This record gives sequence, structure tokens and C-alpha cells, in this order.
Amino acid sequence: MYFFDDFQFDPSTGGLSQSGKPIALEPQAIRLLEVLIRHRDRIVSKEDLIEEIWDGRAITDAALNTRIRSVRRALGDAATTSNFIKTFPKRGFQFVAEVSTGDAETEDL
Repeated sequence: MYFFDDFQFDPSTGGLSQSGKPIALEPQAIRLLEVLIRHRDRIVSKEDLIEEIWDGRAITDAALNTRIRSVRRALGDAATTSNFIKTFPKRGFQFVAEVSTGDAETEDL
């Protein structure tokens, strides 16, 4: 379970909620959010996202950008504010919000 801002995200169920209210996201957008949060310590390249979410199948930039926009919209984020997902042109994306796991032993600083 991940906690950030007033959101909770449970990758085992694909559940995203804000202040206890569920937020609907399509499966690929949920997977995208999970990958970005799990690898939040680095910039995740487009190639890495394609490999993890689409199993390396060729997809268009538009398909990836649509999923990024879906996640941003669900989080109330935008490319211009980048409170959660920051775009690094020609490099990739990074989840930049402070995240906690609720587990004191593995808590991220």
C-alpha cells in the first residue's frame, strides 16, 4: 500500500482512492501508476514503461501519453504543475510526490 498526499494506492488490488473515495482508472493506467511509484527513485524511460506495461509490444507515443494524462487527471495533476508525475523530455517520467508505505521498517524518507 502506498500513501501520497491524500491518496492511497494498493497495487495488489489496483485500487486508487482519495480521502477514502475510489477513483476509477483503466488497467493500463493503474499499471503505469504502479510502475512509476515503484521506480520513483529514478526517471523511468518510455522503453521501460513499454516493457513493463505492454510486454514490449510496439505502441504509439499517443497511447503512452493518453495513459499518462489519465493518471494525471485522476490525481488532479498536470504537466505544467507536475506535483505527482514529472516529464523529462526525451528521457521519461518520474513520480515526484513524497510516498510512504505505512510500514515503519521500509518507510521512504
